[in-house]
Amino acid sequence: MSKTRRSVVMVSLLGLLLLVMTQWALAAFGSNQLNISRSRTDAGYPAIAVSDSGQHVGMVWSDKYPGGDATQGPIYFKSSSNGATLNPTLEQRITVDAAFSEDDQSLAPDIASDPNTARNMHLVWANLARPGGLGTDQFYTIYYAMCATSGATCGNSANHQEVKKVNSSVDSEQVNDPKVATSNNGGNTIVHVVWQFVDNAAAERRIYYSARKANGDWTTPVAVSGSNEFASHPAIATSVAGATTYVHVAWASD
Repeated sequence: MSKTRRSVVMVSLLGLLLLVMTQWALAAFGSNQLNISRSRTDAGYPAIAVSDSGQHVGMVWSDKYPGGDATQGPIYFKSSSNGATLNPTLEQRITVDAAFSEDDQSLAPDIASDPNTARNMHLVWANLARPGGLGTDQFYTIYYAMCATSGATCGNSANHQEVKKVNSSVDSEQVNDPKVATSNNGGNTIVHVVWQFVDNAAAERRIYYSARKANGDWTTPVAVSGSNEFASHPAIATSVAGATTYVHVAWASD
């Protein structure tokens, strides 16, 4: 007898699920299109965030290296502050890898606005690297950086934080597809990140979560999906009820 597999969408509510109805306005975008990436090759993985005031917009995407594809970096950031018209020629390159290589690839960026400082945007992305070149240990890393829409650079690798790093060559593990959300905790911004963890040896895929506290430290990653799932495509959002912040995580399970 053949076994039929089905894909479902799972959701973990770390607290009470609040459904909020809001009004949506539809607008015609045809005459307002703008080429953000200005890429001569392919660009992919776009993500966008807008401040609560609506005055600050941040965008990230990955560009294509010669010989690579649009899923392999580098990662770019572009922004608009105080409602100014977006300048398509101003952008910040977040990752510093110089050229496409099988030994260094950046991919899957995501972005969230800051609930306390409207000019700040919070970025995450995945990276695959073999620092020693072909035949050496291969590392997968989830990175985080904060970027200001006022123009301050966030492309300095010294300002990038490792959220999670695994040695794929030793442990047959990977981390990828990060998503980010933020919340306000008494005037302090908390950054929430989820990602997919792949254990090839155990044929397991799980979704993990970690938070960046006000002091800049990251909490110990915890699994939010079951060990017997093939979990993928995580998503994350936050909501507030009174003095309590709720974190909502959804993913696909096969």
